[in-house]
Amino acid sequence: MKKIGRMLAALLAAVLLCAAMGVLFAACGEGTEEPPQTDPVKVADGIDFDLAVGAEREFAVADYITANGNTVSASSAEETVASAAVEGGTLTVSALSVGETDVTLTCGDVTVTFGVTVYERKAPVKVKDGEAIEIAFGGSAQRNVADYITTYGNAVSVSSEEAGTATAEVADGVLTIAAVSSGKTTVTLTCGDVTVTFAVTVALPEVEAPVFENGSISFDLFETNSGSYTFGITAPEGVSYTYAYSLAEQDGNAQISDGALTYTATEPVSKVLTVNVTATATVSGETIEKQGSFTVTITVTDTTPAVIESAIAADGTVDLYDHADGYTIDLTANIENAGNVTSYTVAVGDEEAAPVENAEEYVFTGSYSDTAQQVTLTVTALFGEKSVSYTYTLSVIDSTAYRLFNGGFETGNLTGWELTGDIGVVSQDSTYWNKPDHVYGKEGEYLFTWWSWDAQANEGKGDEVNREGNTGTLKSSAFTLRAGAIVSFLFGGGVDNEQIYLEFVNAETDEVLAKFFNTSPSDGRLVKYWYEFAEVSEDTQCYIRVTDNAKGGWGCFALDGVETYLAKAPAGYKPAVNQLSADV
Repeated sequence: MKKIGRMLAALLAAVLLCAAMGVLFAACGEGTEEPPQTDPVKVADGIDFDLAVGAEREFAVADYITANGNTVSASSAEETVASAAVEGGTLTVSALSVGETDVTLTCGDVTVTFGVTVYERKAPVKVKDGEAIEIAFGGSAQRNVADYITTYGNAVSVSSEEAGTATAEVADGVLTIAAVSSGKTTVTLTCGDVTVTFAVTVALPEVEAPVFENGSISFDLFETNSGSYTFGITAPEGVSYTYAYSLAEQDGNAQISDGALTYTATEPVSKVLTVNVTATATVSGETIEKQGSFTVTITVTDTTPAVIESAIAADGTVDLYDHADGYTIDLTANIENAGNVTSYTVAVGDEEAAPVENAEEYVFTGSYSDTAQQVTLTVTALFGEKSVSYTYTLSVIDSTAYRLFNGGFETGNLTGWELTGDIGVVSQDSTYWNKPDHVYGKEGEYLFTWWSWDAQANEGKGDEVNREGNTGTLKSSAFTLRAGAIVSFLFGGGVDNEQIYLEFVNAETDEVLAKFFNTSPSDGRLVKYWYEFAEVSEDTQCYIRVTDNAKGGWGCFALDGVETYLAKAPAGYKPAVNQLSADV
């Protein structure tokens, strides 16, 4: 039994060894496996071109094929006409004899073909003889070869008889003759059997004067009080000048030192200064002197923030009701060069100044009544360690409490109103009975009306949709009725005055302060009314209530444009009759 156990253990060890070796060989195989080859990609098609016999043309293979490491070869359909070879990523086509052939680049399955036409090179032709050329010492002269020889692609060479006097070379069809020393030489252009000669004379030139560039100095007094211009000078090569400068006109703000002009200012300036120059040099042992001048344009600006007016005031009276998020004041409007202001502070009355969060706009808020109150703001603009200030005064009220919310139903719904009974809806209709000539005469987009025409939704319902027989009330949210207030409203329908009426009601006691009928009913058309509450001697919390108890004979109404805070009776409105006063 022990022998069998030893045999099984040996066998198991061999299996494990083989498995481990297999994993090792697999890992080694993975480590030495070569990455897959990427196929070549065609970039562009080949072109057709002409070559003279004996000429060559080169192309970058990468402009036509992305080889991705694959071998690129080239072949010519007519080897006697032109040969083709690829080396170092360049295709070279060589013209051998007159004729036509196709040269093909091949990389894997990608081919690009060029059409080649080889023509016979013509013999060069002289266009005209050369002429005498004079060159100043240190200078050069250029001539276009084509003006003297039509080369027809033949090689052009050039030689100078006295290279110590002037050198000559041809590049890109241009002959360049450069002076070396004074004297004379002959320069010869050669192209095949054609020669053109030039008699060249090099003479020492006169010493040229230096060239002075006009300059400018520009600075902003907000940032600095001076600026400099370092003189720009171009002197002839090989001549060392020394310079003496002076201003054509004296200016106490200008100073010249070390080849520069510095200008200092305390206020904006726009002017041009002329600088005279004496340039001195020694040439061949002799002292020469050149006179010159240049200008320096001075531009000094000042963008330092400044107050335009020391005190300003808002136009009219600011009603915070018209500015739900606060009255916005543009602090920059009274500051010149406000773009350089870094921050603002505002002090309201005697309060401590506080930073303005929005940097440029201040939002004025607070608790105010409808009695105008004068408020003075002290605005301070800060920049660096400096600041400027001005006062901004406004007459402010807040009539929000005296305004009936959603008096024109412009929210598109009954927000702020309480409806009992199915006596009407908020509607965008402009006409009733679905007839163009039956116009409500509403204000804005919406009104409250008994009639909401929807032909599809109301099909088969007959007159039920106009709610003429329904009864109920429409009650507003509370507001403060100012003593002696002037109010206005648009009221339509309500032929039965005893059953349909509009009331102003004390919100604390439910006492009816005023009761109005539509005294000029004309179908559903809205009639414009106004009323002055002379009988109200003190501010009173109240609400508006419209009652519809009628069941026929135009037993319905329309309402729009209720205004409870007016300075005067609006034009085109008729006085409303308070039925409570009329009954007395």
